[in-house]
Amino acid sequence: MKYIYVLISILLSFTPALPVLAPVGLGNNTKYNFSSHTVSLRGIDLIKRYEGLRLKSYKCPAGFKTIGYGHQTQSLNRITMEQAEELLADDLEHVEQHINAMGMELTQNQFDAVCSFAFNVGIYKFSQSTFASTLDPEELKKWVYANNIKLPGLIKRRNEEYNLYNNSSGSFTDWNMDRAKNNGDYFNRSISTT
Repeated sequence: MKYIYVLISILLSFTPALPVLAPVGLGNNTKYNFSSHTVSLRGIDLIKRYEGLRLKSYKCPAGFKTIGYGHQTQSLNRITMEQAEELLADDLEHVEQHINAMGMELTQNQFDAVCSFAFNVGIYKFSQSTFASTLDPEELKKWVYANNIKLPGLIKRRNEEYNLYNNSSGSFTDWNMDRAKNNGDYFNRSISTT
């Protein structure tokens, strides 16, 4: 079975779309099995808030040259907000395809939490993690280090991913109300142009 998922991953890199299997269930409790599941607005907001937006390249805590919303780069030094959004969309599409190809049965909230985690640590490290093989959300809380330094931002992010993963009944309305309570700051993200 594992080889089938590897084959599907390879096919996804050459094919724009594969047949979609219909989900069973309704709302946020719907479990998906190999579909073209995508990150929701809630998931995108989570990623944007923790990655932050940098229009000039910088070294992230893990030591990688990074730009935009956590996009690793070798050549880019400055980008526009539009380019940052395009890079994020491309990076998220890659993460979504990988997670979908693994054939996990996930609710929308779980999919968002898994994609946020995979986006942050990278597809390879995600694939090799105990979390990927067990889907035990307690495993998320172990991933709070960068270069052997425990980072408060990663602790906060993992806690939010953990809570989102375990909140299979949370609704989009609940999320909007949380945003409204945050002084009306819908995206609550930092932007650095320097």
